[in-house]
Amino acid sequence: MRQHLYHGLVAGIAAAVAALVYMNVYSAALAVDFSLVANAMGIVSSTLIGTLLAAVGRHFWGRWVKQNTTLWFNVLFTVLTFLSIMPIFGMTLPLEVKAPELLVGMVAPMHLFPQLFWHVSEPLFAKSGTIEG
Repeated sequence: MRQHLYHGLVAGIAAAVAALVYMNVYSAALAVDFSLVANAMGIVSSTLIGTLLAAVGRHFWGRWVKQNTTLWFNVLFTVLTFLSIMPIFGMTLPLEVKAPELLVGMVAPMHLFPQLFWHVSEPLFAKSGTIEG
């Protein structure tokens, strides 16, 4: 369990840093401010909570699924990540938000960062190419 939690923490920190950099670059390049709906604290906390929940889920998934554990967990994680993007399209933003159509372009890629950094950091925590158990 500890190995999976460390994996989630490392992936979450890396994803949070990437998301903050992306948010600042996106906001500066397009001269928009979405801090009312997507602020730094919310991004960092949701990223860390998401990857730590994935780590706990991965631990219990490994106890339940005995064959191709990593493969099936990654498939499930991918599907859940894409499903997490869907509510963004239905969000109602405050009236004072300028250029609300640009919010999706900022937030949707950030939803992919935790999964991306989960996969990137996976070899750091793997034994013989896979994380088992």
